[in-house]
Amino acid sequence: MPSPNHSDSGKAFGVYVHFPFCERLCPYCDFAVRVSQDPPHDSYADGVLAELAARAPRYAGRTLETIYLGGGTPGMWRPDAVARVLGAVARSFPRGARALEITCEVNPEGASPAALAGLRAAGVNRLSLGVQALAPRALAQLGRAHDPARATSAMAWARAAGFDDISLDLIYALPGAPAGELAATLAGVVALAPEHVSAYALTIEERTRFGALARRGALQPPEADAVADDFELTHATLTSAGFEHYEVSSFARLGRRSRHNASYWSGAEYLGLGVSAHSLRRLPDGRLERFASPRALQAWSRGVAALSAAPAPADPVAAPLEADALAELHELLGPRDAAFERVFLGLRTSDGVAEADLVGHTAALPDLVAAGLITRENGRVCPTPRGMLLGDALALKLG
Repeated sequence: MPSPNHSDSGKAFGVYVHFPFCERLCPYCDFAVRVSQDPPHDSYADGVLAELAARAPRYAGRTLETIYLGGGTPGMWRPDAVARVLGAVARSFPRGARALEITCEVNPEGASPAALAGLRAAGVNRLSLGVQALAPRALAQLGRAHDPARATSAMAWARAAGFDDISLDLIYALPGAPAGELAATLAGVVALAPEHVSAYALTIEERTRFGALARRGALQPPEADAVADDFELTHATLTSAGFEHYEVSSFARLGRRSRHNASYWSGAEYLGLGVSAHSLRRLPDGRLERFASPRALQAWSRGVAALSAAPAPADPVAAPLEADALAELHELLGPRDAAFERVFLGLRTSDGVAEADLVGHTAALPDLVAAGLITRENGRVCPTPRGMLLGDALALKLG
């Protein structure tokens, strides 16, 4: 197993651990989750560790920078099981000079002084708190189990547990939202003084309860102009309060960007562990390899067992997965697709992309500058806030 000693060598990457259990299913959620009041804490950790042992050789030579526990509701995971997983991941790879950023998603209704103190003792040093809204009407519509007071309490308990890096999740563009509701929520978020805010427009996914309501005409998503208005209000409120709008859905205090998420947008490699987790590797020949595990818990468990029993490849770093017992999705991206992905991801962020990466696709730049969608400075093409909102269209023009 690689040495855990600090090292500046190797490519920086992050590990994502998906915990697929929730106490309830929100009507907008399309993630791979199972409703459970008593999740299999130990057996699921055992499976994640077995998957880690099988996958880690593929990432030899990489430097671990971040670990992210997402879900589902990983805040439900018993702290000693969390500590076991975090310890194994940290021991499996060399680390850089900076301390690991270790994030865990927690819901306000599941937060308590003891639970948060347990996560902090397990090694978690950053929280993502799923507030989603601070208006009772909006919380009820979203199927959330907490009220505004519980969100405020969770924030206070997190501070008392020693967390000095907290992100709040918000959802805007809610159907039927009355005038002023989002503004009041944003004011409440600013008053809670988090280091980071992740704000997402509600999307109606086909497989969700909201999707079923929309198909029956019982739920009408907001018009595109209303979504844009909410986006602009969120941008104006949070930037006026001192947050940097550094990615289309992400706002941070100075120096408090999410290092884990930023690695996705910069095209860095990542290893996903657990049900439905996605991974990205860069092969020595320059191709990108993307793979993902099954969404179903039993299929994932069978895949982990089969992968653990299979002989290790002779050269796990250089060889693509090929036929892999655990990879339900597998694709290889050649140089052209990899270049487009770099542009697509970069145009989600305020840092943008290097103009040199747009070779053959620069004719539209003057018109996009005139339309107020991008800026060109110091050899980089960066989206304006309005350009971020239209990032997919920009990528098609420039990628």
